[in-house]
Amino acid sequence: MCRFCARRFAGARDLKRHELVHTGEKPFQCDVCSKSFTRVASLRDHQILHTGEKPFRCDKCNAGFVRKSLLRIHIRDRCKNTCLNRSNKMAPV
Repeated sequence: MCRFCARRFAGARDLKRHELVHTGEKPFQCDVCSKSFTRVASLRDHQILHTGEKPFRCDKCNAGFVRKSLLRIHIRDRCKNTCLNRSNKMAPV
């Protein structure tokens, strides 16, 4: 149970991650710019910005994106449904 708000969690890991909301602690720091994050997954997503890598590609026009969400916006606003491949999946290259 969270010591700050009494919310209950199934596992200790979930509880610890939740308590970061209350403490403001951000234990995962970028080696390049020192920006900190509460989750290691958020740090990994952030680090792609420094590499210039764009792992999500549009199947129709080959535009590259650092996040899958940005690819989805591109498909919705630019290429409409013509950018979806036959299986309707958007996978990283």
